[in-house]
Amino acid sequence: MRAVCVCVCVQRRLARRALTPMSGTTMRTTQLPILLVLGSHGEVSVARLAEAVGVDGATLGRPLNVLRDRGLIRIAEHDGHVAIVSLTCEGSRVRSGALAHLRAVHQSVVGQFGPSRLTALHAEIDALAAAVSD
Repeated sequence: MRAVCVCVCVQRRLARRALTPMSGTTMRTTQLPILLVLGSHGEVSVARLAEAVGVDGATLGRPLNVLRDRGLIRIAEHDGHVAIVSLTCEGSRVRSGALAHLRAVHQSVVGQFGPSRLTALHAEIDALAAAVSD
């Protein structure tokens, strides 16, 4: 089972990398979800952002620094230790462009796969994730 899990995880990662150019940006798959979450949640702590993105806080360090250096987010201390993350105007603009592009890609995929086939694919991915996490 372990070999199957590793194989599935590697394939999932490769699929995510293949989809990254579809976002219409040069961002990595670790960066775009951060912008998407911040756009829908506003200012959030690093801990809450990590939870929303589905990673631990330590994993966010590098992507947050890259996004901050690109002027897409700001990171401010709150109460002297809890970092609060928010989008800049440029980050909002990049997020909006990426969302528009992703919507167009989604429509293309729905057109190629068909809604029922795509729904079945999502169900299979959810079932696989559940099986692997047990």
